[in-house]
Formats: sequence, structure tokens, C-alpha cells
Amino acid sequence: RLYTLAPGDVIPWHWHSAVTDWYFVLEGQLRIETRAPRADARIMAGERYAILPKTAHRISNGGAPAAGAPEDCRFLLLQGVGTYDFNPIKEG
Repeated sequence: RLYTLAPGDVIPWHWHSAVTDWYFVLEGQLRIETRAPRADARIMAGERYAILPKTAHRISNGGAPAAGAPEDCRFLLLQGVGTYDFNPIKEG
């Protein structure tokens, strides 16, 4: 699936029971935060990142908009073999 996140856009905290998420950044910068293990990564165009099953994560546009020139982040998400689920995590 191809995604575009505008500056400020967020895919909220969640996890998957069985699938691995593979992120391939096409344009801009993607921010990937995880819990257990705790990480805060900024992935640039041309880079990739994998999130294993049962790892809580949050995805957002990681770019710092230049003065007057906000940048979208476009990425391809491939999800590994297994039954897909989306388990939201309440924040707060």
C-alpha cells in the first residue's frame, strides 16, 4: 500500500499480532517510534525499516518543514505473511 503523510499527519500507536511491517520511504522523511524496544527513527528517501510482530509503533511525517515549504512523506508499506490485524493502543 502506498501512503502519503502531510506534515503533522500521524498513524497512531498500534501493533500487529502476526505480520511484519516493511516501510520503504520514497519521498521526504518518515518517523517511526516503537516501544519494547524503544526507538525513535527517522527514515529518509531510499531507506527501509522493518517492525516485527507484537511491537507497538507509531508512524508520522518526520520532516521539519522549511520556512513556507512543508514536505509530504510518501512511503510504501508491505506487510508480511500472516493474518492482518490492527490493535490500537490508547495514549495517555
